[in-house]
Amino acid sequence: MSLNWDTTNIKNNDTVCWLPKNADGDELMRPVTNSIIWATMGTDIGHITEANAYEFFLRNRIIGTIYNAPETFTLQDVIDHVGLKVNVLTLTMPKFLANFNKRFKAVNDERERKLKLVKEIHQPLDKEKVGV
Repeated sequence: MSLNWDTTNIKNNDTVCWLPKNADGDELMRPVTNSIIWATMGTDIGHITEANAYEFFLRNRIIGTIYNAPETFTLQDVIDHVGLKVNVLTLTMPKFLANFNKRFKAVNDERERKLKLVKEIHQPLDKEKVGV
């Protein structure tokens, strides 16, 4: 399924979301807008409103802690994008946290598996077992 977005309800969307046209006349999206659009999938919030802007930012920070991801936008950036609509199903905070726990467990399980492999690979050789 494609990720569809609508910036028309963002106040001053022509300057908040878009860079000035380049020499070829192309209008390019601002990187912060692009980041916020993609973050809607992880945050499970499909419409940024004044009421949920802080929650959107908080959810993104929570997700970022799992993946050790750099912050690509500020709370003010989110507030500036109030009105953004994306075809992402908005989940309640309890449902988001339940999904977050599943994601965290999967990431942590993978991390533990890799650590175990590294430890096995780097164990000192038992000289008696290898005949040295």
